[in-house]
Amino acid sequence: MSKPTQKTKPQKVEIIPTLSVGASKKIGAVNAPLNILLSELIDNPIPLNKPKVPIDVEILIKHNGDESYIEILDNSIGVPEHSLGQIFNYATHGNDGLLLLSKMGMGMKLAISALGELEHFITKVKNKPAYKLTMAPYTNTNEPLKYFVEQYDGNEFPPYESGTLIKIRKCQNMIKKWKTEKAFRKFCYKIESTYPSLLNQFLNIKITYARNDNGGNSYWEHVCTAYKPLMNNPRDLMPSGNGLGKNTPVLDRFEIQLDEYPEVKVKLTAWHKPTLKQVYDWYQKTKDETYNPTIYKESPWAYGSANSGIALSFKGKILDWNIDKKSSRSEDHGILLEIEGGVESTSLKSGVMDTIQWEAIREAVNDKLNEIGFYVRHLPGTPALAEQDYMDAFYEKLKNHPVYKKSFGIVDFDKQVHKWPICDVGSPDGVIYDFNDNTKVTFVIEGKKDRGSGEEARQLFGYMACYDCTNGIFVSPIQTPQFETQFKHFNKMFNKNFDVKHDRVIEQTYVDGKDFFTFN
Repeated sequence: MSKPTQKTKPQKVEIIPTLSVGASKKIGAVNAPLNILLSELIDNPIPLNKPKVPIDVEILIKHNGDESYIEILDNSIGVPEHSLGQIFNYATHGNDGLLLLSKMGMGMKLAISALGELEHFITKVKNKPAYKLTMAPYTNTNEPLKYFVEQYDGNEFPPYESGTLIKIRKCQNMIKKWKTEKAFRKFCYKIESTYPSLLNQFLNIKITYARNDNGGNSYWEHVCTAYKPLMNNPRDLMPSGNGLGKNTPVLDRFEIQLDEYPEVKVKLTAWHKPTLKQVYDWYQKTKDETYNPTIYKESPWAYGSANSGIALSFKGKILDWNIDKKSSRSEDHGILLEIEGGVESTSLKSGVMDTIQWEAIREAVNDKLNEIGFYVRHLPGTPALAEQDYMDAFYEKLKNHPVYKKSFGIVDFDKQVHKWPICDVGSPDGVIYDFNDNTKVTFVIEGKKDRGSGEEARQLFGYMACYDCTNGIFVSPIQTPQFETQFKHFNKMFNKNFDVKHDRVIEQTYVDGKDFFTFN
């Protein structure tokens, strides 16, 4: 009888990319911060389509001097054996067409080289054995880069049906020496703000930091939370009394067309951020958890300058914040620019801003935002409308609405209402003449889009004096106590009854006679 065949462990397979060790290190010298590099590794397991259960990604950052390392573990689909020979060849990647953020196969290679060196890459596909890829030892950086692949039977990889474990060594210079838990969590918030629409839907992320060196011992964990934008539409206000708009965008995934680059697919969403006070007031009134101020305060989309300007996104991942920030007034601008295709970079995904298409994209975005008056300056709690929008709305009511016509004695709008007339001291926004006397001004009109204090009262009074008219109309969303006080002083000083009506023109479709009030 013949002896039974004895199974032998598969031999190691060599993989030799066409690079030296030194060349791979230079490619990894991208000067990107730790959170950006880790995000490139977090991208790897995100599936193309939303999974029934989010993929779990666990990151361990171990700081221990020369023994420091980083581990990234996921329970995604894993990398099949036949693709292991590709994943460390540049410009190729495994699982092509199955993952959401696969792009040129460069991100993982760059990130590992930038962070340190690969110690091992263990991966398993469902119903298949696990495999381990390791980097071969070298004596100098001129040697060819070499990897070994072998079947894995160790205990470092958990009993997942599928997934991948990456361990990176020699990364002590990249790992932060966080001395406080607050500093660690601040770093974790950066990861959260990278995946605000993918977290808890496509993936869950847990970050652990362990420090054990002569600087002390620390152990902290953070489970990342998803944050969606809370919006404030200045042209569709809610009856809150504090200028809060409905939770809808001004532009909703508007497709940007580039004539010179028709292949580029870009969507633009823009809104104004509500202030924390607006959110707090509405939450107290409605108890709507959408407006929970505690959650909103922590959101990367919250009102403030920390994350304003343009948020650049690629398939749900925020590549960068604060792009093309206009000024300190942009703290209430919410802008999401989603690149869906037609823009390729050969480095990290954020490299799209180094492409020839980027400047054309940026200009087209600003052209559209300027076209709709998105950058118009306004105060918190007031609509982001241009002064002309207020005046147009007011004149439309004055011409057509019976309450306005009766209030101001309008019989023939075109005959009685003169816009921007020239007088001896300047030009008010408008005047209304008596229908029966074309020499007598019955009302002087002045508008300001976001101010109404003493200085504006004095300006209106000056025009009223010029026209020898005791009636004024102030068109603005804001009228401060100083405005009223100033006219009280005028009445007392001149012993006249100057009458000013204040019209809070909030949006062009809103008409309410109660918007007028009179003070003496």
